[in-house]
Amino acid sequence: MVVGRLAVGCTALALLTATVAACSGPDPAPQSGMTAGSAGAAGVAGSGGSGVGGNAAGAGGSGGVLHVPPMRLADDPTGITGLEDCALAANGVCVKALERSKAEVCQRWQADRPQLATSLQTQPTVECEPGVSVPASLEDALRRLNLYRWLGGAPPLALDAEWNEYARACAMIQSKIGPDISHYPEMSAPCFNEKGYAASGQSQLAFGMPNPSTAIDALIYDSGDNNFHILGHRQGMLMPWTSKVGLGFALPEVGGPATCVRTFDDNPLTYGDGLAAVYTFPAPGYQPWEVIADSTYRESSPLEWSITLPYEADATNGKVRLLRLTGSTWEDVPVTAGPFLHEQLFGLWVNLGVGRLPPGTYSMIVTGTSVGDFGYQMRLEQCTEVPLACDVLSQNCGAGLGCYDANKPYCRKSLGLPDGAPCTGWDNAECAPGLDCVPAYVTGVATCTPYCDPMNLASAKSCDALCPGAAFKIYADATTVSGAQCMPGAGSECNPLAPLCAAGQTCQGFDPPACASVGTTAIGQECDLLGGKCVAGATCVGVEGSAKVFCQPYCDPLALTGANACATLCPLTFFDFDSYGICVPLE
Repeated sequence: MVVGRLAVGCTALALLTATVAACSGPDPAPQSGMTAGSAGAAGVAGSGGSGVGGNAAGAGGSGGVLHVPPMRLADDPTGITGLEDCALAANGVCVKALERSKAEVCQRWQADRPQLATSLQTQPTVECEPGVSVPASLEDALRRLNLYRWLGGAPPLALDAEWNEYARACAMIQSKIGPDISHYPEMSAPCFNEKGYAASGQSQLAFGMPNPSTAIDALIYDSGDNNFHILGHRQGMLMPWTSKVGLGFALPEVGGPATCVRTFDDNPLTYGDGLAAVYTFPAPGYQPWEVIADSTYRESSPLEWSITLPYEADATNGKVRLLRLTGSTWEDVPVTAGPFLHEQLFGLWVNLGVGRLPPGTYSMIVTGTSVGDFGYQMRLEQCTEVPLACDVLSQNCGAGLGCYDANKPYCRKSLGLPDGAPCTGWDNAECAPGLDCVPAYVTGVATCTPYCDPMNLASAKSCDALCPGAAFKIYADATTVSGAQCMPGAGSECNPLAPLCAAGQTCQGFDPPACASVGTTAIGQECDLLGGKCVAGATCVGVEGSAKVFCQPYCDPLALTGANACATLCPLTFFDFDSYGICVPLE
């Protein structure tokens, strides 16, 4: 968001100026079987499918619209572009017909997405015990995981009590070493244990997600530099040849929230063969458009699609072509693609050349792999009919709907929590329209707080009017402000080099810095991401590409000499905010 923000690992939950989630990346030692976890930890059309389906008016009928089936492209070797009700095709023949309806898919999406749990776990009395997870929280996560599997045609997974125990031990270790989570934790790691070590190499790992259900979303999204072009978490979660799963969550008093999803053990898997073993995300057939939409995930990076081929299939020369149906003709959607960048994964990643893909009917043509040429059709349908564009300040989505996320605004049905109400961050739309869930500046307790206008000082929704001196700017990139939000728990804006704060407070944070309670974390030590926890004269900050944040001193960027000059405190590099600077942590 701002210069000095923390950008972490696989999964980014961008709250305030820092990223607080991470997923595991590739580790050097391979595992037996398919190590899905160790492979790596992102329009204006109506409800899609324009010109597809329906019945043509009879010769003597009236009021009907002439139905024109899609025209097969001359350079489509698979035939999918000419097969109207086909989900998967090869050599001009439909291999799998469309089976589910939009109504069936949307009903399942709307029924299985909500989280029903209101708490997560009983707190442990012993430091290295992960606590006992509330069954409803694990059921939420399992239901969400099986929803994604159902959409992809994979059978459901069943929770296994023994695997849960292993996964809980894994989560305990990861919660202590995060955000530097690992499939192979060192024996010196806090709370190290043999079960947790074994499960760490057999699980998908997520750190920083507030509960197991949001961790499932994060692992399916599979974003971050260490997962780019790999997408191993997603592939392991959607693998059709597994039947059970272990879920473990830990949130100790000292450490961060961690989730382990155990998807295999030491027993080898039996993989499918040929075209029947291919699975993709998004999958063929009717799919909720929300599965690829910003309203489902809070991510700053683009969502990569995936095409998983059978075990040891050759995708070296694989190519893809994505097309969107308009009327009865197909239009190319620019994409780039290539083989997965991991020796144990077989298939192709796909990056879309557009920022957002509208609802509609799409065909993917895949050529050049050892599986042979094939094509599949996706009907991405809005399961909740909401506008596809909105503004967080004007809140122009409509009655009962809110516009959320100043960077990538989307409309969602609001759960209606009022300004100042405690919130969890579990749902992207739990706060009333015009509000979003933000952790307090000092305590970290999240409340619903308003979006504000950082540009127009005359506006009734200006940050100066709604929360003077206590707003944080939201950045689309390093320099472009896309919006702002009031920051709960912050005092008035201050000058870090000459703080005029109340007794017991000091200047903390940046852009803008604000008065907050003095912390105890020393300069150079790891700190809380929300600021307000460092000693006086310092604030909590990280750098792009790092997985940690540290208390760093403020400095004077204008002074050439003196104890407080940036040239003295951090001559190598510092963040320059004109009137003050912050030393860059050197990890």
